[in-house]
Amino acid sequence: MNTLELKIEMMKHKDKQVDLAKAIGLKPANMNKKILGQVPFFTDEINAIRKRYNLTDRRTMEIFFE
Repeated sequence: MNTLELKIEMMKHKDKQVDLAKAIGLKPANMNKKILGQVPFFTDEINAIRKRYNLTDRRTMEIFFE
């Protein structure tokens, strides 16, 4: 999980953690733990973020798997 890259995408779309949490059905506290890398993102959450930000396969890999 590359926290900085996810935050860059959030900034590009003018999202705060609470906005993204709400959009993908998480509580803000849980989103914070995931962004900090304390708890992993589930596949359905990654797909929801990917759809929200229109991420390419490569960009998704950069954020969540590199």
